[in-house]
Amino acid sequence: MMLGVASRAGCAQDIDLHGIVQAGLVRTPGELGAADGGYGKLGQGGAGTRVQPEFVTGLIEATADLPWNLAALVDLQYGPKQKSPVDLTTAALHWQPAAQGAWRWSGKLGAFFPPFGLENRDIGWSSPWTLTPSALASWVGEELRAIGSEATVAWTGGDDSVALTAAVYGWNDPAGAVLAARGWDLGRQPIGLFDHVRLPNGPTPQYTPEFKEIDDTPGWYAGLTWQNAALGHLQLYRYDNQADPRADRHGVYAWRTRFWDAGYSQGFGPFYVILEGITGDTRISPEGNGPFVTDFHSAYLLGGWTRNEWRSAVRLEQFGIRGFAAEHGRSVTATLNYQPRDWLRLSAEVVVVDATSRARATAGLPARAIETEPQLGLQLSF
Repeated sequence: MMLGVASRAGCAQDIDLHGIVQAGLVRTPGELGAADGGYGKLGQGGAGTRVQPEFVTGLIEATADLPWNLAALVDLQYGPKQKSPVDLTTAALHWQPAAQGAWRWSGKLGAFFPPFGLENRDIGWSSPWTLTPSALASWVGEELRAIGSEATVAWTGGDDSVALTAAVYGWNDPAGAVLAARGWDLGRQPIGLFDHVRLPNGPTPQYTPEFKEIDDTPGWYAGLTWQNAALGHLQLYRYDNQADPRADRHGVYAWRTRFWDAGYSQGFGPFYVILEGITGDTRISPEGNGPFVTDFHSAYLLGGWTRNEWRSAVRLEQFGIRGFAAEHGRSVTATLNYQPRDWLRLSAEVVVVDATSRARATAGLPARAIETEPQLGLQLSF
């Protein structure tokens, strides 16, 4: 069962607090999960199949309206498997002046999620549709964060809106290390800005920091979005962290990670569709050796339906890696949500992942694993 709590309270002039807590009753698959140093693809995986309660996350979000068309957003997350019990996931200033005719501008400064993972649009970068994030969204939350600035200029005419977004950021040079070492997984909550990620089991637990500047070269992403009231939202982005694959700092190596992200979303009466895919590569050349290249791709199709207090979703996805952790896999997720009150959401979900991985075989495990994870969830909002 997943438990979630969200709250609202006015704390001072133009300041709001929101919160979310999630926990659950989960039947874990038999594979040891990635958070515990294993090769399991699901977030709640264990060393054996069992039914157990899980506290997933707690989050408080603070927003404040400031002078000069500024607003502040800070997300504090609590998680039992974090390096620190409480950590920041987002801390940013947003700027959005009044529109000038058909044109409008906006900007961000600080640490925030890049615009990938279209299913994750709720508080704390969570999903309103499923308990388990897709492989694409799980990786974005685990390895990517823009720590820098982002600017958007948009034009609106009739039913159409077109926007150009560009960002410059740093402190994300290790991004790609987890994909190269372990491959994709599903169900990870976003990590905090001061957290680290567990790598697959070795003689002793090993971790990699994600938000670290190594070569003193900023990365960037840029993209176009088009919105039409009848046809939906379409986006195309290019991401490149510009890391020097030969660089290291205090034993942490830089990974040159770049990819394309394309997505589409639209509602049709009670139905909703999200389609998103990512393809790219990450490379490293320690001490001038290599380069060692890992190609990756992932795509998902989510179909949702909403009626009164009920919301359901089915998500199909496919993912793959070419490199040391070469793998190919697919998954299906089915979720039913019941929200009788604004502050209460009950969920039931089943996820099935079928993946074959060279990294598993290298570790002495069967190359192919089929994992099933049913769970019940409760979310409270305040």
